[in-house]
Amino acid sequence: MAKTNRNKGAGSVFKRGKYYYLQYMINGVVKKVSLKCSSEREAKKKAAELLPALEAKTKEQIALHVAEARNLSKRNKLKLENVWSLYLKNPARPDSSEGTLGNYKRNWDLFISWLLAIKPDINLLSDISSEMAQDYADFLWMGKKKKISAATFNYHMQSLTLITKILKDKAGIDANPWDTITRKTEMKQKRKEFTYSQAAKIFEAFDDDNLRLMNKQEMKVLFYIGAFTGLRLADAINLKWSAVNFARNIISLTPVKTRRIQREVNIPIHPNLKNIFIEAQNWKDESDYVLPNIAARYASNADGVKKDSIKVLEFCGFNDRGEGRGLNRRLYGFHSFRHFFASTCADAGVPVATLAEILGDNISTLNKYYIHAQKESRQKMINALDDKTDSKKFLNESNQTTAEKKLSEIQNILDNTVDKTDSQKLKAISDILK
Repeated sequence: MAKTNRNKGAGSVFKRGKYYYLQYMINGVVKKVSLKCSSEREAKKKAAELLPALEAKTKEQIALHVAEARNLSKRNKLKLENVWSLYLKNPARPDSSEGTLGNYKRNWDLFISWLLAIKPDINLLSDISSEMAQDYADFLWMGKKKKISAATFNYHMQSLTLITKILKDKAGIDANPWDTITRKTEMKQKRKEFTYSQAAKIFEAFDDDNLRLMNKQEMKVLFYIGAFTGLRLADAINLKWSAVNFARNIISLTPVKTRRIQREVNIPIHPNLKNIFIEAQNWKDESDYVLPNIAARYASNADGVKKDSIKVLEFCGFNDRGEGRGLNRRLYGFHSFRHFFASTCADAGVPVATLAEILGDNISTLNKYYIHAQKESRQKMINALDDKTDSKKFLNESNQTTAEKKLSEIQNILDNTVDKTDSQKLKAISDILK
């Protein structure tokens, strides 16, 4: 076998039988490839052209094997029992509120409970297939005794998709199994806003002894805060005196929903709310909460406070529910005050950009969900005008509302009411002239 050495480390050309071959080494492994030519000069030329490509291909294959080995190593490490704690520690996850994180964890725990009952041998995140994800989605939608809404189903799937997405690389997962789940079509039901008379009825209810509530006086203040600030329930409950500036007549705080982006709201204090705040200072304590007892209760039993807020509305007769699958969302809730506040401001001519700053919402959201009072109030004005200018009513009554008719009625009182005192006659005449 004739052998021709090339540059050191660049392989060698040798002849075996009729043809020349190229021999080279990659990572300690000897490789041989036929150059398919019988001329030494031609063989060296082919070797010079072929060797770089062969080295690159071999290195790529080695890198692929290394990547697969690492992937396999990851898959052997991320157990389902550690998923939630690793999700919380992962810096790539969204900066969600405590309430949102609680929802995510409940959704994840429900999935794990189902998985343990159906496939107890599965213990790695990478073992969850798209088929398993679909089976769980079917169970959630059709298999549970208590039916859920499309919005709840979609939120549940969103939770599992996000958790898996954040840990996907760590678990060595190529594709997120939850991405294949089709989301349900949601029938959106907006909260109804309170009218002025409904809001008045709610506040009057707190003076009714038949309405029994824990921390009743604080609950009354809570509802005033909702009506005159538009704050969401959690923000209203956790409002602190340090956020209430009487000198500037403004409330400044960062709502829970915008805490991640540090978006502060500045809400002018309405005179009615200011009077309520002055009364509430009687129970001010070292906690700095405007509603100290409710805030403490909310921290340990949020559902209890929410149920009491619903109890107030049901006491006033606002227990309407929308139509739909599952729980049928209540059309009235504490959040209805946010709609009430926004619509009232809109009717008063507050620019939507200013309202967006006050509520901490973007303009598109306000236009979509909150600013519907202007349209409705204008329609009420048109309807009222229609009632007053109904053609038949106008034709039948127009001649009876003239000054002559009023004078005739007054003359009739003066001439034919001898049995009435002067003061009674005067009152009757005043009624006609109103």
